[in-house]
Amino acid sequence: MEQTLDKRRIGYILIAIAAVTYSTTEIAIGSLNGVFAPMQLTVERVLGGALALLPFTVRDLRKSKVRLTRGDALYFALIGFLTVALHMTFLQLAIMNASASAVAAIYSGNAIFAAIAAYFILREPLRRRNIAALALELIGILILVDPFHPQMSMTGFVHTMLATVLFGIYGVLSKLRIEKFGSIATSCFALIFGGAELLAVLLLGKLAPVAAFYERIGLSIYADVPFFTGFTLRSTLIFLYICVVVTGCGFLLMTRAVEYTSATEASFIYFAKPVIATIFAAVLMGDKVTLHHAIGLCFFAAASLVVLIPTMRELRAHRAQNGS
Repeated sequence: MEQTLDKRRIGYILIAIAAVTYSTTEIAIGSLNGVFAPMQLTVERVLGGALALLPFTVRDLRKSKVRLTRGDALYFALIGFLTVALHMTFLQLAIMNASASAVAAIYSGNAIFAAIAAYFILREPLRRRNIAALALELIGILILVDPFHPQMSMTGFVHTMLATVLFGIYGVLSKLRIEKFGSIATSCFALIFGGAELLAVLLLGKLAPVAAFYERIGLSIYADVPFFTGFTLRSTLIFLYICVVVTGCGFLLMTRAVEYTSATEASFIYFAKPVIATIFAAVLMGDKVTLHHAIGLCFFAAASLVVLIPTMRELRAHRAQNGS
């Protein structure tokens, strides 16, 4: 019992660290705007993140003597395809068809879809406070997006929703192999398989007939993507940060949080992310915070507190009980 409580405490610390880590994503990628092709940065940061986790994955697999079966390979190919090839493509298309702030607001709602998916797939209970927090988050999203004065096209909205749903589902599906492989290997394999699948699609786009086909179906971001341009000392350092910290460590923190708490609780990373990301953008980039933006963020902060305060009380009470 004490070990489980310790894991939950660690899990919530990991959720906090992940929220801060993911909150630097837009700033880091935005600072490379125009330096790399969109899908070049996407596929290279995914494979770079996998490479950063690979030594630790090999160490853990040798220690546990676990082998990758054909069924495991198919599983990782599936979640890699959903999380990298599809999710990151839709997210990139969303950013190209809508404002980054609107995309970020809707994308933070993946906690809602993660909670629903966890309820049906993993049979995780939806506690009252979780439902209340999800409701507060939904209100915050509506205020930030401002549906009465929409600033995004239907295309941008659909792409954003697809990316949001897919990443919410990743956190749930990742739990199906965590017990066998551990969080590091699970994160690494998802990135390796997904990155390899996306790379194959982009390499096909180097062929003129395939590139023309991508153009015809509206996927020009896949056509003739460069892989070795844009690298300077500055861009390389930022690129390494995105690979190792944002992608590699971000995926690992998310998966480890799922392992130590639950898929539903780990998705609460995105309650705090809009608030932290806004603070970073205001301090580091001088972005101005409008009144309706501030009100929306208050609902996100309230959602975080609705979950955090009762949980901390529970952990403290269990600790006092076990210590007495």
